[in-house]
Amino acid sequence: SENKHVFNPTNFAIVFAFAFINNDYFILHPDQLSLNILPVVTTLVLGTIACFRAQRLLIPVIYISLLFTVGLFISYMFSISFYEIISPELNAVGLIILFFMVTDPKTTPKEIPQQIGFALLLFTISITLRLNQFLASQYVALFLTCGILRYTSFFGGKDLGIASRRARS
Repeated sequence: SENKHVFNPTNFAIVFAFAFINNDYFILHPDQLSLNILPVVTTLVLGTIACFRAQRLLIPVIYISLLFTVGLFISYMFSISFYEIISPELNAVGLIILFFMVTDPKTTPKEIPQQIGFALLLFTISITLRLNQFLASQYVALFLTCGILRYTSFFGGKDLGIASRRARS
């Protein structure tokens, strides 16, 4: 549709800042507020409402399910604390990214099969970046996922609801 855009504008600005602004001027700590339960619960409640209204609740549900499944596997295989694996994703900042940026109706697919693919691709990129200690992995993963979906036929050339007019001609 003509009202769609490639990247979530807020996420684009954050990734741009990470790439081009000196760390002395732009610092974002993904672990901020991680031990405070009030911001986490508030984000969970408001995020669930926003996702439900945007008809994108499946994306965070799949993402969190994958996080727990892969987290348990990694924890068992490598004797790493399960909490250490999931906490960076499930703190207030991680949930804000997941609920509010990932479920932007203008950058995410609206059909259920494509939402599943979006969540799988996003999680795969995010966890790969995190395991390689990439700074701001969630932001970069969202940026890359939106770009991949926009400029490839990742889902067999089907219209994801975010394809350009040129691609449909």
